[in-house]
Amino acid sequence: MQCEKMGRYGDMMSATEAMDRRYSCRRYADEQVSDEELQTILQGAYNAPVALNRGQDYQLRVVRDKEVLEEIEAVTQVYYKRLGMNLSAIYHAPALILVLCNTAAAAGVPEIMRQPFLHGQVCTAACIGENMLLAATEAGLGSVFLTGLKEAVNQDESLLNKINVPDGFQVAAAVAIGYEAAGDTSGRGSREGRFEVEFI
Repeated sequence: MQCEKMGRYGDMMSATEAMDRRYSCRRYADEQVSDEELQTILQGAYNAPVALNRGQDYQLRVVRDKEVLEEIEAVTQVYYKRLGMNLSAIYHAPALILVLCNTAAAAGVPEIMRQPFLHGQVCTAACIGENMLLAATEAGLGSVFLTGLKEAVNQDESLLNKINVPDGFQVAAAVAIGYEAAGDTSGRGSREGRFEVEFI
């Protein structure tokens, strides 16, 4: 299967090639992602599988405002330091797409199904994120899937208001996006055989 869009490097990229080229980029150039490129990435999100076909339970926030990005970084840094971790939250990426889930919707399903329902939301957020990662790769952009910042952001009411998170929703995952910095080699390397596989 061939991707419909031409990549930044001018080649038509298959889905398998996008998977092979995708890596977790942790160094970004100081250059903003265009609206057209972001629309391509969002189209990937729209095409993701969604648990129970409940698309109404998910929203996306595209954050390019530098002050908001810096606040997300700062809030997450405080959270990481409490855990004894020294990590960047978004690696100075110029764009961040947050995946929001309506966790309050679980109250509307039978109690015995609530935990599986919430697990399904986590899986859906991951599927949405993966599609955006592949779309970014096909567009010639660097990207990285992020989950650590959600714990910090979800505890900060002021920040939730700034990114317009509706009542009942929480940040479930995020994808940082931007042009990779020259010489970035983070996250690259062979992934062959990284999981144990058994055929039954």
